[in-house]
Amino acid sequence: AGTGTLNVGFGGSSIVGDTITVAAGGSYNHFGGTTFTTSLDVSAAGTFQFTGGQITVSDGIFSPKLVSVPYDIGSAGLLLNAYAISGIVPGASSGPTLRLQNGGASTASGDTIVLGTLGGWGRVIVSDEDSKLRTDPLKGDILVGLGRTQSGSDASTGILTIDNGGLATASWDLRIGVQGGNGSSTVDGIGTNAKRSGLASGAQMVVGDNRFIDGPTSHAGTGSLTVTGGAFAASSTDFSIGYQGGLGTATVAGDGTGIKGAD
Repeated sequence: AGTGTLNVGFGGSSIVGDTITVAAGGSYNHFGGTTFTTSLDVSAAGTFQFTGGQITVSDGIFSPKLVSVPYDIGSAGLLLNAYAISGIVPGASSGPTLRLQNGGASTASGDTIVLGTLGGWGRVIVSDEDSKLRTDPLKGDILVGLGRTQSGSDASTGILTIDNGGLATASWDLRIGVQGGNGSSTVDGIGTNAKRSGLASGAQMVVGDNRFIDGPTSHAGTGSLTVTGGAFAASSTDFSIGYQGGLGTATVAGDGTGIKGAD
């Protein structure tokens, strides 16, 4: 076995027509610039750091490296067997973006997908029919904007954008703006073969979830959901807007557009 490192920095570009695979002992550090590839497999990589720039996976599979993802909701913790798309600069107005397009898909075999943690910024775009962001089929949450920095001064920011027939699915909960974090999701349109863009959860869907509380410091989880152009958002159990002290807004517009909780 060998070792190798791929660094993509600010203004750098790594363009690969087929597949990037980072084997055990290898490292992939994406601090800025852009990477465009059919498939990206970092599941066995020694390290994978994605803290800036954009990675686009088109018509293939993104296989993430599962790690322990840190968070702070007034008390610090770790989400085990998870992966995060999140920058490392608290309060930043931009950061890493993962784009899945033209049938590109990411299926996490772990427990949680996090967009934005510890005050960082993270975004996922799911565009075009058959493009999917999914947790494990039997378990897993998607958390969009989780918590804050340890001091509580900066909110995490997560953005989930779905369009043109793309789909994001959590087997368990899908929460937007969680315990002091800021989260937003936009779900728009219909694909060329009449597939609706969609956001779905096998359990709860929550927009604006709970609060960050650390002594006298308290910040609401702030979430927004916009569903337009014939798209849908659906949960198998409760659909909540502003839950346990959170602040949430939901906007639905356009023919055939819908939000649905359990009957």
